Amino acid sequence: MTAPQLMVQIDGQTLPLTDCVWVEFAPCGCPCQALHAAYDNSAHATEEQARAEFNINRQGYRLELMTFAQYHADLGLTAKRLRTKADTTQAVIPGV
Repeated sequence: MTAPQLMVQIDGQTLPLTDCVWVEFAPCGCPCQALHAAYDNSAHATEEQARAEFNINRQGYRLELMTFAQYHADLGLTAKRLRTKADTTQAVIPGV
């Protein structure tokens, strides 16, 4: 038996929650971190649930639920541009 799919409405469009991401924005408007709204057996359908998963309560920061399409288009983030600490190396500059 398949579990029911959670749906959300963003900008008048009804979508599965699995097609969405929560993004935390700093007071300056810069995105800080992102969280899949739903994956496997986990779902973060409300801002409170997402905030608890982020483990944050920073003053002036806001969370926004957006589609992955909005996330990539508006924030210009692509898998090719995202890097992990393991992907980077440190350079030693002589004389510094």
